[in-house]
Amino acid sequence: MTNRALLLLLLLLLLLLLLLLLLLLLLLLLLLLLLLLLLLLLLLLLLLLLLLLLLLLLLLLLLLLLLLLLLLLLLLLLFLLLLLLRHLPACPNIQRLLKADRLMSGKPLTTQKVQSLMARFTMNMLDDVRRDCSLKKSGLGCH
Repeated sequence: MTNRALLLLLLLLLLLLLLLLLLLLLLLLLLLLLLLLLLLLLLLLLLLLLLLLLLLLLLLLLLLLLLLLLLLLLLLLLFLLLLLLRHLPACPNIQRLLKADRLMSGKPLTTQKVQSLMARFTMNMLDDVRRDCSLKKSGLGCH
C-alpha cells in the first residue's frame, strides 16, 4: 500500500466519521425538536387546564351570585309576609277558647261542643276582620 492509498483511505475514514457525526447531530437535533414539541404540547395542555379551571371558577361565582339573589328574594318575601301579617287583625287563639270553656263548665269537651266553639271562633274572627277593615280602610283584602 502506498502513501497515496493510505492517505485516501484515511480521508475516506475521516469523511465517514464526519458523516456519522453529522448523522448523530441530526438525530440529536430531531430529539431536541421532539422534546420541544412535547414541551409545547404540555404547555398547551396546562393552558387548557388553566382555562378550564377559570371557567369552573366563573361558574362557581355565577352559582354563588344566583344563590345570593335567591336569598335576597326570600328575605324580600319574608319582609312582605311580615308586613302583611302586621296589617291583619289579631284574633283570639282557639286553644285559649277551648281551655276557658272547659274550665268554666268543668266537663270534658264533646265533639258538638268543639264544633260550636269553632263556629263561634270563626264568627268572631270574621267580625274582627270586618271591624278592622271598616276602621282602618287599609284595602288589604277588605272590599
